[in-house]
Amino acid sequence: MKRKRVVIAHGGDISMPVASTNRVMAFAKALVDAGFDVYLVIPRPRYKKYLPKELREGIKIHTVPVEARGVTDQIARALSVLYRAKKVASRINATIQVEHSALGGIASILGVTNYVLDVHDLSFASPLYLKLLFSTFIQKSIYTIEKNAVTKASRVIVVSNLMKKFLVKQWRVPEEKIVVIPNGFSQEKIQRVLDKLNKVEERKIIARTGTLFKHLNVEALIHLAKSLRNSDVKVLLIGDGPLRSYIEKRVREKNLKNVIITGFLPYEKAMRLTLKACVVFECMKKSLTTMVACPVKILDYVALGKAMALSDVSEISYELGRRGGALVSSPDDIERFVENVHRLLTDEKLRKCIGRKAKEFVKEYSWEILGQRLVKVYEELV
Repeated sequence: MKRKRVVIAHGGDISMPVASTNRVMAFAKALVDAGFDVYLVIPRPRYKKYLPKELREGIKIHTVPVEARGVTDQIARALSVLYRAKKVASRINATIQVEHSALGGIASILGVTNYVLDVHDLSFASPLYLKLLFSTFIQKSIYTIEKNAVTKASRVIVVSNLMKKFLVKQWRVPEEKIVVIPNGFSQEKIQRVLDKLNKVEERKIIARTGTLFKHLNVEALIHLAKSLRNSDVKVLLIGDGPLRSYIEKRVREKNLKNVIITGFLPYEKAMRLTLKACVVFECMKKSLTTMVACPVKILDYVALGKAMALSDVSEISYELGRRGGALVSSPDDIERFVENVHRLLTDEKLRKCIGRKAKEFVKEYSWEILGQRLVKVYEELV
């Protein structure tokens, strides 16, 4: 019987435990488990000690001699990854799966055909490009590139129903060509965290886990920290990112001693800190990017059974609020967001109730289940 082969082209740093890494590795593992030969083409990882263990489980790695360092080297990275992926796929007669729509647009320019496109987010709407020279021209170019990517793909995978709606209405992509596979969480990784902390003693900490990026509502964060200034509750930001220096500046200006930024931490260590927090939160600005997203950090919160205060900016935050798995507020209503955090801090019964309902909600979001949806896409293509 002819072997089924897939080449996954990914332009990110696979050694960074961010949402895109989790998604790519979960999809690769699901295909391997289903009997596919999987080849992963990626830039050279920066941190070898943090490489996902899934790389040792039958996935064949091809690295290109560039590192994923940021916005300025995206074109060079994309060309290197796609050239190698095209070459490998041609040699072994494999289907190419392209991660991210911007990378898919460049793939279509290079003559890659019949590829599966996995759209994590919409890059043209990202604030990353606002400070670049000729930013308006760059964003328009990315818009065109992404639109071409989804138009020319044989199948398009998206992370939310709102993203699917955008592609159908704005870019006229046929609805039957789009498959919704949201982000998920790893049951195995979460269980390891829970096993290491058999008895969790919650501390007087409220925590946010994840990258400190432009969509974070810093004003809401500062307002929250100020409201807790006279208490012994700490605001813990677990992670790092481009917004860190600005947050630190605002914290100094307001003389806030209760905000702690950990910097980058390995996934399990970050989750252990999250588990010990009394309350977890996410305060986001509303934009096209956040509306069509499926935030992984929220799924991790839910899988740990944490009580959450969230901004209502995404499909998943709306669903959690509707099902009683989180206290949700409008992204414009900072006062209500802060009030929700204080409610959770002072009401243990409410925290337990929300945590229990959140855990019921998350069962359908395990990567083990979601990976099977991708396998089905390829079985239909074959």
